[in-house]
Amino acid sequence: MGAYLCFRALRIMEANIMQRLTVSALVSALVLIAPNIAEAAEEQQEAVVTFGDLDMMTERDAARALHRIRRAAEDVCDAAPGLQTMDVRIATRACVQDAMARAVEGLANPLVLAQFNGRRLYARRGDRAEGS
Repeated sequence: MGAYLCFRALRIMEANIMQRLTVSALVSALVLIAPNIAEAAEEQQEAVVTFGDLDMMTERDAARALHRIRRAAEDVCDAAPGLQTMDVRIATRACVQDAMARAVEGLANPLVLAQFNGRRLYARRGDRAEGS
């Protein structure tokens, strides 16, 4: 019986050591990865959106321009479809909205700006984003 208890105690100690090593390895990995994550988050990604084929004085082409801006913002913000945690989904939506707002402001086209503000207003009320 004494040998069994010693063997059992050694197995428990071995399991505890393995758990500590695993936790230690994970912490070390996070410490090494964390600066890279922070650095990546600080990088501002950009996308080029072309409007040369559009007549920006028509509402139809302004809507097309806004659609292109949205797609570029989704690409930059990694807005991939599929299962996401609520935190990731909220952060992605905020990223897309911010990127779109900066692009629309930089474009300085009144029709695109009006459509962007209209879509944002509908989204806040919980209606369809297209305003229909």
